[in-house]
Amino acid sequence: MQGMLKVILEELQDVPFHYNLATLSSAVRTACPPLIKINSALLNAGYRVSGVHTRTGSIKTDAPMHVVWDAIRAHVKEIGRSPHIAEGSPADRILSTEITTDISFTLHDDAEPESRRIKLVRFQMNPEKFWGPKARHTEAPKAKQDSTKRKQQNQSTQASAAADDALTVAEGVEAVDLDAKKKPKTE
Repeated sequence: MQGMLKVILEELQDVPFHYNLATLSSAVRTACPPLIKINSALLNAGYRVSGVHTRTGSIKTDAPMHVVWDAIRAHVKEIGRSPHIAEGSPADRILSTEITTDISFTLHDDAEPESRRIKLVRFQMNPEKFWGPKARHTEAPKAKQDSTKRKQQNQSTQASAAADDALTVAEGVEAVDLDAKKKPKTE
């Protein structure tokens, strides 16, 4: 709990939005850069940067969007561009834009937040496997098979009961000689 509260205190309060580095990296088809690397680049460029308490791997910064993209472009330039980027695709257009900011990935003293330096648990993990909200209750497949068998047994029981009832009614009726009605009685 202390770690989460510390992250909230470290967060830039006057910056309303955050950037998810995994999403930015995915847009240009590259591996996600280390958080410290991007933090250092933005701090070295003269901007403020902090983590985000709502999502791991995200940053808040007062740097304009083009500076954040310049840091991502510099990262891609450093590690190499993916051969799977099609010409004219959004990733190609983003990466083909010139870098206008002086980006330096030299480690900055404030790039690693204090909560991380003192090794606080910043994002809580689930206490056990499959912990948390479960799926809505549904009938188990085995139970469905059992209920189908029960339905079939009930139907056959009902059919045999109906046949027994019909037999009982038939036994109670006297046999009538139909030929006797046709022949006149002679005495």
